[in-house]
Amino acid sequence: MERNTMKDSESSQSPASDTSGDASSSHDVITRTLRHTEIIAAILLSIATVATAWSAYQSSRWSGVQALSFAEASTIRSESNREFNLAIQLQIIDTELVTQWTIAHHEGDHELIDFYESSLIRPALLDHLDEWTPSATEQDALSTAHPLASDAYMEELLADSDRLEAESTSRTQEAKVANQTSDNYVLSTVIFASVMFFAGIASKFSSRRIRGGLVFIGFLMLVTGGLWIGNLPVQ
Repeated sequence: MERNTMKDSESSQSPASDTSGDASSSHDVITRTLRHTEIIAAILLSIATVATAWSAYQSSRWSGVQALSFAEASTIRSESNREFNLAIQLQIIDTELVTQWTIAHHEGDHELIDFYESSLIRPALLDHLDEWTPSATEQDALSTAHPLASDAYMEELLADSDRLEAESTSRTQEAKVANQTSDNYVLSTVIFASVMFFAGIASKFSSRRIRGGLVFIGFLMLVTGGLWIGNLPVQ
């Protein structure tokens, strides 16, 4: 009887011992999982912190490029307007000289023509007049276009103004690109801030699934942010 009682006692204690061992093993797994999750979250926080600082720095740099480009564009456009006004004044002078030169041609006053061409009419305008000089017949003269109405004359007259206007437009475009780049870096700071949020809040939950899910979301956003700034220019 005593042997049977001892066997029954040992058999009743064995399942309890197995259950205790399984519980301890499960607790160890949970502990290791939580520890690993915390380590990953810490790594995500560290990388996201550095990436956020870098994005903020680049955004500030590109904002400076934008401001400088807009300022240069404004200055160059002012110079273009000044050159345009000078060109209009020069056109008025050219118009008066060509009128007097044409009258001298009509009257056959070669001395006055030589005076205009050597002293008053600028060389660039003389090139256009050489191409336009009326022919011997009056019909040819009437059929010839006015020299100051030609495209070649207007292009020569407005060359400096057009060049400065094109440069101003180019600087304005550079400023717009810099502004968009700055905005893109601001967006990257938002992405990395979200990484820090998910990685930081994960430790507040005791559930392995919730912690793991939040850390995984943070990891995905970190990868997204990394790919995003990887395609942005660096100043």
